[in-house]
Amino acid sequence: MPDHSSDTKTYEDVIRVIDDKQIPVEHPVPGDTYTFGNASFTVLSPSKEYKDNNNNSIVIRLTYGNTTFLMTGDAEEEAEEDMLSSGLPLSADVLKLGHHGSSSSTSDDFLSAVDPTWQSSAVQREINMVIPMQRP
Repeated sequence: MPDHSSDTKTYEDVIRVIDDKQIPVEHPVPGDTYTFGNASFTVLSPSKEYKDNNNNSIVIRLTYGNTTFLMTGDAEEEAEEDMLSSGLPLSADVLKLGHHGSSSSTSDDFLSAVDPTWQSSAVQREINMVIPMQRP
């Protein structure tokens, strides 16, 4: 988990389970790589603590066989700019659009750097926003 706290119910639930089960917590930094069987992922973000919680999402680049996935969580353009300047590889076959495809994420520069063949977005039925959003 990022070295960041939040006041959301989800965050509080995660912390409660970690405490109850005495799970050791790691605070990965960009460039850290983890391997699980035939898959591995590299942490790309967050590189610092951001004021906007969305930018504190852990972003990973997952490789499984010959396929790469970039999972952006709710990261927005500020975090994307930091990833673009990090020098870490961003290209991926599949991109999970940032922040549910909202207009605050997946900037043109970021999309060009990732250059995905496929894109996906997580949305929910009962929400008071129209996402993914159309870009002008």
